Amino acid sequence: MATQPDVPGIPVFYDYQQQGIRLLELPEELQDQLLGPNSPSLTIKAAPDEHDANRASKGSHVVLCTRDQTLQLRQVQSSNTLLLLRPQNIPMEKGRATSQGVSAFATCNGTLEAQQPAQSDKAGKQSAMELMKEILPLCNRISNINRSDPVSVSKDTVFSRIPFSHQELADAWTELVCFELHSQSFRPSLSLLASFWTDLVQSAVADGIDLSSPFTFDELWETVQEMQYPQSLLTSLIAKLSTKAELPLQFLTLDPEKTTLWLADLMSQAEGFSDSQQSIAALLEKMKALVPEPWRPLCSRERFTILQDRQDLASSATLGATQDSATSAGTLENKRKATGRDWHEKFKKTRK
Repeated sequence: MATQPDVPGIPVFYDYQQQGIRLLELPEELQDQLLGPNSPSLTIKAAPDEHDANRASKGSHVVLCTRDQTLQLRQVQSSNTLLLLRPQNIPMEKGRATSQGVSAFATCNGTLEAQQPAQSDKAGKQSAMELMKEILPLCNRISNINRSDPVSVSKDTVFSRIPFSHQELADAWTELVCFELHSQSFRPSLSLLASFWTDLVQSAVADGIDLSSPFTFDELWETVQEMQYPQSLLTSLIAKLSTKAELPLQFLTLDPEKTTLWLADLMSQAEGFSDSQQSIAALLEKMKALVPEPWRPLCSRERFTILQDRQDLASSATLGATQDSATSAGTLENKRKATGRDWHEKFKKTRK
């Protein structure tokens, strides 16, 4: 009877202490980026513990974040076990060469899939701005900030707690005109935003700075720093209202459309008004006094009709104008509840 020749095999060992691992499956586009010359950093983030109970109905989730993208992570279990091997030297008898084998040091029973969230998932998911508003306290006056306040945390800590990418959080920070002072983060109230913009415009005029023309951040900051406003508040507001046009290094310019739309919404919520033509005209006159002279033709009823047609821009979250029950905004909110209408409806009459 013929016998098979001896075929040398590879010795396999199984480590007593196994490492638990998960394979991570990434979209092809992200794989290409990771293999490229400027590979992005990846971060796994989850919702803060203190909010998990409140969001149980909405589904707690873990996400994978790049610099500017948030991917959902889904765990997929498998009936197959995957072993990770590494080379291992096998001591032999004296006088014989060391043999090579492999050792199984880790076991994988599942995979994590990183996916773009489906459109239906996006609809039921809280936005970065909504979560940021939940975390950040409202600031009515800069002088009321307590340096030892345990509630407020730094900007870096806020960003680490919200399960979105850095760029999405930076956009939300800018849209809400958030600021940091004494390593504490805040979002400004309507009254604070209105006061800051008024002081900024008046100081710029007094110092001969034309806000309708390119300017430098340093010269604008110099006009308001004596008023005890934090520099980060000016940074957020300028980032929100400035244009994306290419300018010489260090120069900025405000976008007249964005600025007048934002101011119209801010003043409408902070000031409040009646249905009368006199009240509307008075509000427009106040707006004209708070913008550069070349922009005054933009201070018209059209600003409000545009806001009415673009409800997403009229919301306080999008425009950075937050409700403050302790200010006149609270009075305005009570009026809206009593009448069942908001200020957008009041302007419908003027469009006929």
